[in-house]
Amino acid sequence: SNHAVDTVSSTAPTSLSGGVATNGTNALLSSHADGVTATSGGVYSDSNNAALIAAIEKDIKSLGERGIRTLAVAKTSNESSEWIFLGLLTFLDPPRPDTLQTIKDARQYGVAVKMITGDHLLIAKETCRRLELGSHIMASDVLPSLDGNTRQKPPNLSRDYGNLILEADGFAEVFPEHKYLIVECLREMGYKTGMTGDGVNDAPALKRADVGVAVQGSTDAARAAADIVLTEPGLATIVHGILIARCIFIRIRNFITYRIAATLQLLLFFFVAIFAFRPSEYEPEDQDDHSWPNFFHMPVIMLMLITLLNDGTLIAIGYDNVEPPSTPTVWNLRVVFVIGVVLAGVAFLLSLPFLK
Repeated sequence: SNHAVDTVSSTAPTSLSGGVATNGTNALLSSHADGVTATSGGVYSDSNNAALIAAIEKDIKSLGERGIRTLAVAKTSNESSEWIFLGLLTFLDPPRPDTLQTIKDARQYGVAVKMITGDHLLIAKETCRRLELGSHIMASDVLPSLDGNTRQKPPNLSRDYGNLILEADGFAEVFPEHKYLIVECLREMGYKTGMTGDGVNDAPALKRADVGVAVQGSTDAARAAADIVLTEPGLATIVHGILIARCIFIRIRNFITYRIAATLQLLLFFFVAIFAFRPSEYEPEDQDDHSWPNFFHMPVIMLMLITLLNDGTLIAIGYDNVEPPSTPTVWNLRVVFVIGVVLAGVAFLLSLPFLK
């Protein structure tokens, strides 16, 4: 069946913005594009653990809704071994400026894009909002896992989880086995699946995908598992490669169609010509030896010359000006053969008048 191609994309770091937590005053500072500023509350107190936890969770949620990662920092005092909370480090990991346009281009050519990330669900939703990937983002608790003993995929993977994975726009808080199983599920359903990644945790999914793409700056494990390694930042090269591949596909299909048509036309023409064309009937009446044969004899060198000239026209198909289709292309050899036979029949009928 003519399935669309799904590109399963894993987020890759593009920039980093770190926060600063001071030791003396327990003040929390956050680094932004405009400079270092204090986060909400400014100072955390550990005198009331419940209030402290609530304040931390509130700030983590607030930062996560803006796509900002957080890392809690604590220290031990000289008098005791108890941990004292100091503050939160913030990390900004925004998408590349060209990522949104790349996703739009991929969708324009029939490629569905899903985001798979190990980030928090709130961060994943904000990232998908910026990239216009959709709002149906699910956590990893709904995804299948490998068997604890055999490390094999679950039975009936596509039947039990296929619709869930297809309907979701992305997944958050996932582990490497989840990425692998998502790719495997899509492949079981008949989809041609591509996977992009840059880390060791992406290697199993990159290896399992039909086309694994390691982005620029990937780890050695990701590059070894991938089929394609990008040497420049960004994912726009993938869309460009899809368009080139579809143009090549159309040219190969045109080549096969022409080869079938030309071969059948030559075979039919010379088959009919040998039995229908009698050279003796065209022999001059004043010729006494009557040396002209009753049946036409095709010299081997003549057949080779015709074939050579015919192959010369096939060279131009490699440079044919084709437009890449807007949907993924699939082979339909029955249609190709039928078109070739019809063209061969038309060319044969047009060649018959030359026998007279």
